Amino acid sequence: MRGARARLAGRAGVLALLSATLLGACTSGGAPEGYDRVEDGWLRVDVPEGWTDTGALNDRWSRSWQDAEGEQGAVQLAAVPAWGTAGSDAASGQLVAEAQVGGYPGFQVENQDWPDLEADTQRWRIDFTYESEDGEPLQGVWWVASDKETSKTVAVQLTGEHLDEEVVTAIGESIAVIDTDATPSGQPSAQAG
Repeated sequence: MRGARARLAGRAGVLALLSATLLGACTSGGAPEGYDRVEDGWLRVDVPEGWTDTGALNDRWSRSWQDAEGEQGAVQLAAVPAWGTAGSDAASGQLVAEAQVGGYPGFQVENQDWPDLEADTQRWRIDFTYESEDGEPLQGVWWVASDKETSKTVAVQLTGEHLDEEVVTAIGESIAVIDTDATPSGQPSAQAG
């Protein structure tokens, strides 16, 4: 009996240590270690710590960050905090169509993950390649997510010469549609355009 108690006490100690380690890996904002949680409009996404907030790219992509300031930046994260209520399938189709019609030179879809139609959040992931203005090969990932009940839709884009799969996974897993009446960056929410 004494041996069984010792084993149970040892397992409890391991579980307590594991729980403390896992809890310590999250920041106070709920983001994993090494990331900052950002909420804007209907979007919640984790951005790598230390990335520079570069503001709006245009009216649609109203939030963006880079891995370094100015010309030193090699990887860019951009977001549409409130696409509208078209749903993720329509929004992802619009992104691909616009890219094919001159939005991204040499654009090609490499992989596409379809959403789980039973999930509360309908999430698409589209991996693609394209070319810079100088003809250099670039990588990109789009995530388009919508709330199944409200059809509120958000989009996130990650682009660069080389995308670290750990960063891609962390960002993708963090994306959530938050049910809020808030509008992104103080602007009225509008359909993509």
